[in-house]
Amino acid sequence: MATLTKDNRTGGFLIQWYENKRRLAISMGGRKYSRKTAERLKEMVETLIWYKNNGTVVPDKAVANWLQTLPDELRSKLAKAGLIAVHEAKTCKKLWDTFFKHKKDVKYSTIQCYQNSEKRFFETFSPAEPIESLTPERLLE
Repeated sequence: MATLTKDNRTGGFLIQWYENKRRLAISMGGRKYSRKTAERLKEMVETLIWYKNNGTVVPDKAVANWLQTLPDELRSKLAKAGLIAVHEAKTCKKLWDTFFKHKKDVKYSTIQCYQNSEKRFFETFSPAEPIESLTPERLLE
């Protein structure tokens, strides 16, 4: 069971609960969030705690939809508390880094070809661009 209290340090709200005899908390710092928003987050924290304690990996549709609309700040706080898993965004740069990590034992000339390809690739695509945005049409541009 989670509790919602006023956080005197920040002026916001604090959601607290116990897990394995350890107190965990999510601070909704400042005065960014209304009491109604804080109460809704508390309800969802309780739901996520229930899912975690009962081994449910996939939350119901309402909780999943709510998580998608959540600001990144609160989503990262839920992840830090261990209530949700945050999947790291797959970017073009990470794609190339992963590729090169597995290509250690190749000839020097092959590595040069890879590096030239990488340079040409990033002339078209941004390193921070999600790989989901890559399409054959854009590769041909």
